Amino acid sequence: MSRLEGKVALITGGGVGIGGAVARLFAREGAAVVITGRRKEVLERVVREIEREKGRALAVAGTVTDETHARAAVVQAVRAYGKLNVLVNNAGIGAFGKTLHETDDATWAWLPGRKLLLTGDLFIWATPNAGNPQKVQRYVREWAAALREMVALGAEYLLPGHGVPIVGADRIVEALTGTADLLDSLHDQTVAMMNEGARLNDIVHTVRAPAHLLEKPYLQPVYDDPEFIVHNIWRLYGGWYDGNPSTLKPAREAALAEELAALAGGAIRLAARARELAANDDGLRLAGHLVELAALAAPDDRDVQSARAEVFERRVAVETSTMAKGIFAWAASESRSAAEDT
Repeated sequence: MSRLEGKVALITGGGVGIGGAVARLFAREGAAVVITGRRKEVLERVVREIEREKGRALAVAGTVTDETHARAAVVQAVRAYGKLNVLVNNAGIGAFGKTLHETDDATWAWLPGRKLLLTGDLFIWATPNAGNPQKVQRYVREWAAALREMVALGAEYLLPGHGVPIVGADRIVEALTGTADLLDSLHDQTVAMMNEGARLNDIVHTVRAPAHLLEKPYLQPVYDDPEFIVHNIWRLYGGWYDGNPSTLKPAREAALAEELAALAGGAIRLAARARELAANDDGLRLAGHLVELAALAAPDDRDVQSARAEVFERRVAVETSTMAKGIFAWAASESRSAAEDT
């Protein structure tokens, strides 16, 4: 005997996709199926397929948003087959928001009947991935606006793109509002300095995310970094030119490095100074510049490559952002291999 022999199943959204597949499977297993959906011709096509295989099926056209239709579907199932054993709630209703954030067609979803919000990657239990240095343009202001639109919905359950769910309207409001506030702050600070004529380098070293927000467990910079978000805001409004005229049509990096190394007394002098600076966290950024210049000027020098590996390994150790750690680790690995192969 088939597993569903003698059973009657009502399947909402039974004309296409998962619902249609469930209807066909149940019919093959012996059940009489009643399928609902908005398009009558689609439902009838499934019914004909089931009947060709000697199954039993009935189509009831309508929408699950209409309570009268839902009641009628149950009545027709019982009238046709004498009972109803199984209900498959496959059809869903909801509101879907499209917004510019990670991409220009990203989507989040709201299921009002369940008070359930699906944020996608607009919320990930970390500083938003709005500044990824290896990806296309991200849209910070629109990202924040979408979060505030979600706040107004009154969700009681939130399923994020990454991390654990959030339960409770107050918690959801706090998390989404805090994330939006962080993005708006970075955006407004950056744009204000751009309007004053500041260079990108000055802006990156001046704009800061509010400390009270970065302390939140859902805004830790463990993946992206607020500094990277500033870069992306600049790129959106200011293009790739960073405000430094020497970088508009620059010399080859290696040529500049060789000239500076010669002035310093050799690439090894630059590397040595980089090592000294890297001993202190405050000197790591400058150390990175000097050791990179040394490696560009003398790529075959074993000691220079070892210094470069040491500096960027140190940078990996102090960074919190996964993106920064990954790039710095790649640089360190490259130099370790070069030092061993030279």
